[in-house]
Amino acid sequence: MNKFGLVLALFSFALLILVSSSLSLVSALTISTTDYSPTVTGVKISDSVNLYSYEINFVVVSGTPSLTFADALAKDGATTTNGYELKEINGANILAVYESILDPESPGVNLSDDYVFNITHSGTITLRQIIDVNGQQSEDTDNLCTETLTCGDWSTCVGGVQSRTCQSLTCHYDNTTENQACSATVTNPSGGAGGGSSTTQNIKIEFGVPNIQESGYVEVPVTIRNAGTIPFNDITLTSYLMKNGQAINGTTKLTKTNIASLSAGAKEDLTVSANIKENDVNFYELVVKFDAKSPVYSDSNKVLFTFVGKEGGKVLKVVAFTSGLIDEHPECLELKDMILEAQSEFNKGNIQLALQMANQAVDACKNYLESPLKPVISQKQYDKIPLYLGIGITAAILLGIIFNIYRTYYFRRR
Repeated sequence: MNKFGLVLALFSFALLILVSSSLSLVSALTISTTDYSPTVTGVKISDSVNLYSYEINFVVVSGTPSLTFADALAKDGATTTNGYELKEINGANILAVYESILDPESPGVNLSDDYVFNITHSGTITLRQIIDVNGQQSEDTDNLCTETLTCGDWSTCVGGVQSRTCQSLTCHYDNTTENQACSATVTNPSGGAGGGSSTTQNIKIEFGVPNIQESGYVEVPVTIRNAGTIPFNDITLTSYLMKNGQAINGTTKLTKTNIASLSAGAKEDLTVSANIKENDVNFYELVVKFDAKSPVYSDSNKVLFTFVGKEGGKVLKVVAFTSGLIDEHPECLELKDMILEAQSEFNKGNIQLALQMANQAVDACKNYLESPLKPVISQKQYDKIPLYLGIGITAAILLGIIFNIYRTYYFRRR
C-alpha cells in the first residue's frame, strides 16, 4: 500500500470513530404513558443515551394537574432540578414538565424503560412534544402526536389563488395556511337577445334528526346535495365536534369520506356519528365539511343538539318517575317542591345533587305509603274543643238555674 492509501485509510478510520462517538451521544429516546387510574398517568422514558435534560409537553383538557417525580436523571448521583408549568399555546392549555442535570460537565444518563414522573389530573391529557438535550448540549425536538388538520373555509378566488387557515385541534401546533389554484364563476352568454345563462356552484349539506344515546353516542343522517348546475369531482368529506364555538376532543365518523363525482341535481345520503367523552349538560355542534378538487369548492354546515351527559339520562328518568309518583298519590303532594328543586339543580348542571334530591323524594313518599294507617283527627277539630266545652258548661249552668227556680216555686205553692 502506498503512502497516500495509508493516509486515506487512517483518515477514514478516524472519521468512523468520530461519527460513532457522536452518534453515541445523541438521545434517541422513546416516551410511553400508562394510566394507573382515570386520574393518574405514569410517564416512562426508554432508549435514551446520555440524556442531560428533557421537557415533555402535554395538552390538558381541564383542571390543574400535579406532578410526582422519580428523579430519574439523578440515578448516577447527579444533582438535578425538576418542575412544571401551565402555559397557553393557540388557545390550548399546555403542561410543560421538565427535569435537568445541574452539572454542565455531566455526560448525561442512560434510561431504559425508566419511570420519570406521575401526573395526577382531572381530565384527559395528550402527549404533545418532547425537547431533550444530551451530554454534549445538542437539542432535539420530537412531536408526539399527529392528526388531520381542521381547516376553515377557502377565501374568495383572487387572481386564480385562494387560501384557508388550518389548525391542529389536539396537538395544538402553530396554525398553517394552505393555498390552491381556483377558478371564479364563469358566465356563458346564450348568444340571443333574451339574455344569458350562468354556471353556478352550490352544495347543500342537510341534516336529519339526531339520535342521541345516554352513552354519549350521537348519530345524525346527512344528505349532500348538488344544488348547482355543474358536477363536482374528487370530493372529500370531513367531520368534527364543537362545544361553545370551540372544537373539542371527540371521535367523529362518516360512513363515507370520499365521493368520486356528484353531478348537478344529484345527492348522496350518509350518516355522521360522534362519541362525546364529556359528562356535562351542554349544547354541541356536529360539523360536516365538503371539499371538491374539480372544480375547487368548499362548504360546511353543522347540526346543533343538546347532550345531558352520561348520568343525565338517568337523572331525568328518576325526576320524571318521582314527579309522576307524587301526582298519582296526593298524600305525597308536599314533596312536590323537592322535585321542582331537583329539576332546577339539573338545569344548572348539578347532576349528582338533582339525583340525590329526587331519590330522597322517592324514599319519603315510599315510606309514607308503606306506613300503617292511623286514625287522623284534623287540627281544626282540636281547635273547636274549647268552643264546644264552653257551650256545654253554659247550658249546664242555665239548666241548673231553671231547675232551682222551678223547685222553689213548686214548694211555695204546696
